[in-house]
Amino acid sequence: RRAIIDKDVVIPPKTNIGYDLQADGEQFTVTESGIVVISKGMKLEA
Repeated sequence: RRAIIDKDVVIPPKTNIGYDLQADGEQFTVTESGIVVISKGMKLEA
Protein backbone atom coordinates (compact mmCIF):
# COMPACT_ATOMS: atom_id res chain seq x y z
CA ARG A 1 0.00 0.00 0.00
CA ARG A 2 1.54 3.31 -1.12
CA ALA A 3 4.94 1.76 -1.71
CA ILE A 4 7.61 1.84 -4.37
CA ILE A 5 9.37 -1.52 -4.46
CA ASP A 6 12.44 -1.83 -6.67
CA LYS A 7 13.29 -4.98 -8.59
CA ASP A 8 14.88 -8.03 -6.97
CA VAL A 9 13.28 -7.25 -3.60
CA VAL A 10 12.21 -10.39 -1.72
CA ILE A 11 9.12 -9.91 0.45
CA PRO A 12 7.85 -12.83 2.56
CA PRO A 13 4.15 -13.75 2.44
CA LYS A 14 1.82 -11.80 4.77
CA THR A 15 4.27 -8.89 5.12
CA ASN A 16 2.48 -5.56 5.62
CA ILE A 17 4.13 -2.52 4.06
CA GLY A 18 2.61 0.95 4.06
CA TYR A 19 0.15 0.47 6.91
CA ASP A 20 2.39 1.47 9.85
CA LEU A 21 4.67 4.25 8.61
CA GLN A 22 6.51 4.54 11.92
CA ALA A 23 7.50 0.85 11.83
CA ASP A 24 8.28 1.05 8.10
CA GLY A 25 10.54 4.03 8.75
CA GLU A 26 12.77 1.86 10.95
CA GLN A 27 13.67 -0.37 7.97
CA PHE A 28 12.91 1.65 4.85
CA THR A 29 12.78 5.17 3.51
CA VAL A 30 9.41 6.87 4.00
CA THR A 31 8.76 10.09 2.08
CA GLU A 32 7.07 13.14 3.60
CA SER A 33 3.91 12.22 1.70
CA GLY A 34 3.88 8.73 3.29
CA ILE A 35 5.21 6.59 0.46
CA VAL A 36 7.45 3.70 1.51
CA VAL A 37 10.49 3.17 -0.73
CA ILE A 38 12.27 -0.20 -0.69
CA SER A 39 15.67 -0.27 -2.40
CA LYS A 40 16.83 -2.72 -5.05
CA GLY A 41 17.88 -6.17 -3.90
CA MET A 42 16.63 -5.98 -0.28
CA LYS A 43 15.61 -9.26 1.32
CA LEU A 44 13.06 -8.84 4.09
CA GLU A 45 12.86 -11.36 6.91
CA ALA A 46 9.63 -12.94 8.06
